[in-house]
Amino acid sequence: MSSPSNIPSKILFFDGVCSICNRSVDFTIRKNVHQDIYFAALQSDFAIAFLSKHQIDARQLESLVFYDNGKVYSKSDAVFRLAQHLDGFWIRVFSLFRHLPRFLRNTVYNFIAINRYRISAPRKTCRIPNNQELSRFIAS
Repeated sequence: MSSPSNIPSKILFFDGVCSICNRSVDFTIRKNVHQDIYFAALQSDFAIAFLSKHQIDARQLESLVFYDNGKVYSKSDAVFRLAQHLDGFWIRVFSLFRHLPRFLRNTVYNFIAINRYRISAPRKTCRIPNNQELSRFIAS
């Protein structure tokens, strides 16, 4: 899906060169049984334009961003909202942590996000989807 005329109702925006983010995308692809989540690298023209319409600068993000039916979620809220669309087991696992205060969840999230390139070396290029995944990636 290169330049969608109809914007998907669920889009996961991720850092295309972040190894941790790319593993999150792989995990989401495997666990999203309805295959209704689409993906866009934060570095893409689509992500920059789309998120700017929601007053978000994609170039300044150290976070996953999840767009779900007209609402934009970031940091730990994005993770928990995304988990609602994954296999039932993961909803239960993530829901345990959802009850923690947002400032605590986001403190942990921010620590990982800021240190993500130290935790796992960045990739030299953005993730390239295989043929089965290609239709779920928005690129431009």
